[in-house]
Amino acid sequence: MSKKDKLYEYLDEVIHAKLDGKAKGLLYFYATVYNWSNNRPSYWSERSICAVTSMAPSTYQEKRKYLEDHGWIVVKNRGREITSLVGVKVGRNDPQYELNCWAKWHPYTQREDLDDFWNKVTDETTAFEVSDDLVLKLSKSPDTDAEVLWGVFENR
Repeated sequence: MSKKDKLYEYLDEVIHAKLDGKAKGLLYFYATVYNWSNNRPSYWSERSICAVTSMAPSTYQEKRKYLEDHGWIVVKNRGREITSLVGVKVGRNDPQYELNCWAKWHPYTQREDLDDFWNKVTDETTAFEVSDDLVLKLSKSPDTDAEVLWGVFENR
């Protein structure tokens, strides 16, 4: 698997993670400077990271700790005057994320809402629930239709 493929797969995990926005931005930074070819951590200094990400040092330290606590990065401190080594990995979602007002718009949350919606689809004119059997009968070949539909999304 190429470096770009690994980075793409990792960033796909990050984009769907339920994390604080600034922490997610910092995680994007760490992912892009991580050496994917050799699985080596980044070694940027705090000052350089703050300058590139436009974060105050106190915000950087807070968000770095947040990412460590949720398992998204591993930090190896090498001494007071030497930069830390930071490796990336797939961590856990923030359990407090759902308390934010925008959490309801997260793609995974919306997917659950859509599942609920389709489970409750009703025909407005006759007010009866449409069963899965009926939906499948309306399709000429449900298996083929589903494959074609997903193929369109995958080939984008």
